[in-house]
Amino acid sequence: METKYLKINPADNVAVAISALSSGEAITVDGMTITLNEDVPAGHKFALKDFAAGEDIIKYGYPIGHATKAQRKGDWMNEYNIKTNLAGLLEYSYRPVNADLDIPKKHLTFKGYRRKNGDVGV
Repeated sequence: METKYLKINPADNVAVAISALSSGEAITVDGMTITLNEDVPAGHKFALKDFAAGEDIIKYGYPIGHATKAQRKGDWMNEYNIKTNLAGLLEYSYRPVNADLDIPKKHLTFKGYRRKNGDVGV
C-alpha cells in the first residue's frame, strides 16, 4: 500500500501530501476517513478537521499559523487560508560564542585515522 500523506506529530491537525492528491480522494488518517475537497499538491498540507477563522494550525506539534477563514476537513491548507502567528520584523544574525573548556588532557586515543585535511575518521 502506497503512503500518500505524512502526519508529522500526533498533535497535528493537518497532514502533508507526499504525492499529489486529487479532489474527491478518500484518505484514512488515524482511523478517520477524510475526503479531499480539492487537489492537494505534493508537499502541501490538508485539513484533518474543520477550522474556525482564527483557529491555530498545528504542524510539527506546534502552531505554525492560524486559519484566515473557516476551512473544512479535507481542504487544501496554503498561504491563501493560513496566516503566520509571527508578528513584527524578525532579524537573524549568527554570533557564535567561543567557550573555553577546562578539560584536563589525558592523552586519550581511539581506533581511527587522520585524513589529509586534518579531520579524523573511524
